Amino acid sequence: MNMNDTHDNVLLHGEYLDAALQLGDIAEAKAELEQREKLCKDLLNKLLSVGERGVDKDNVPIVAVRKGAARFNADRAAEILPNDVLLGICTFTPDAKVAKLLLEPAQYEQCLDYNQASVVAL
Repeated sequence: MNMNDTHDNVLLHGEYLDAALQLGDIAEAKAELEQREKLCKDLLNKLLSVGERGVDKDNVPIVAVRKGAARFNADRAAEILPNDVLLGICTFTPDAKVAKLLLEPAQYEQCLDYNQASVVAL
C-alpha cells in the first residue's frame, strides 16, 4: 500500500475522538431543537398575524411575525400590468430586475409572491 493512498477508516483518539463525539451530540441536539422550534413557530403562527408581536406581561416583545421573502411573479405581472408598462420590463417574459427599477413601488408590490411568514425571536 502506498503512503498517499486514502483510508476508509481512521482510528480517532484523544482530542480528535472528543471532537467527533461532540459533533454527534451537537447534530442530535440540533435535530431536537429544530423540531421544538417548528412546533413553537406553528403554534404561534396560529395566533399572530404578519406585523404583530407577542409580548410578556410587562409588554416586552418576545416574538414577531415578519413577512415572508418576496419573489417576483412574472405571470402575475403579465396579468395586471398595462401592456405599455409590461413591454418596458420584458425581454421574453417580465424581468424582475428591470421591473424593480421601472415600476412604481405599488405596482411592483402587486407582482410579488411571499414565502410563508415566520416567527422570529427578538
